[in-house]
Amino acid sequence: MVFALHYGGGAHGGRLLNLVNTVRLHGWIGVDLFFTLSGFLITGILYDTSSDSHYFKRFFARRSVRIFPIFYLIFCFFLLLTPILHYQWQAGHLLFLLYLGNFSLAADPSLEIIRSANHPAFSAHLVHFWSLCVEEQFYLIWPIVVWLAKDRIRIIRIATALSVLALLLRIVMVHFVQPTHLEAWMIHQLPFRMDALLLGAILALLLRGKNADQWQRRCRAVFLISLIIFPASPWPCPRSTPPG
Repeated sequence: MVFALHYGGGAHGGRLLNLVNTVRLHGWIGVDLFFTLSGFLITGILYDTSSDSHYFKRFFARRSVRIFPIFYLIFCFFLLLTPILHYQWQAGHLLFLLYLGNFSLAADPSLEIIRSANHPAFSAHLVHFWSLCVEEQFYLIWPIVVWLAKDRIRIIRIATALSVLALLLRIVMVHFVQPTHLEAWMIHQLPFRMDALLLGAILALLLRGKNADQWQRRCRAVFLISLIIFPASPWPCPRSTPPG
């Protein structure tokens, strides 16, 4: 969905192509679906292993093996190309190595690119890594919450309260922050995006309760209704970036 949003332009003319283009412009929702799926999978793993004596060790080891190698390989690749393409690194770029690049982007949007002194076409784009930063920050905090709470219903209540908080924070941002600063802070920061992750967490926990079959039937109906409503929804398309 996100790939189609960024690279699927030009679908205009005729009812069918206009419909395709309308759906494509909603592709930014793929980021939220990515977060929700991640929250669903991660919370399921955390809850199922919450009594494990090596709970933290095994969780972080598995996340590291899955994410770290390719992530840091990309930056090594950029470093190797620096003498050739003359990349102009800045101190703020180093925060990406700590999965804090979304904060540096908010402070200085120019950090979304490592510019090449040779030619602009050779510049390296980093802005899409904001979603990985949000993910890793969630992975650092949420395991502690699940481990401390342990009880399924209690975790659902915490996730629900935090989801409402995220909505309230976005409302405050829209009313009190200039539109030019909204994307850097509201779209790229965990406190404003955590509800997407936490809704996935809530679904994972609901499907581990005694009424799991009922919830699955309800979700199927919601899914089918959403497929009908989705293409016609007049939601604006923010300038977003694909998940890392």
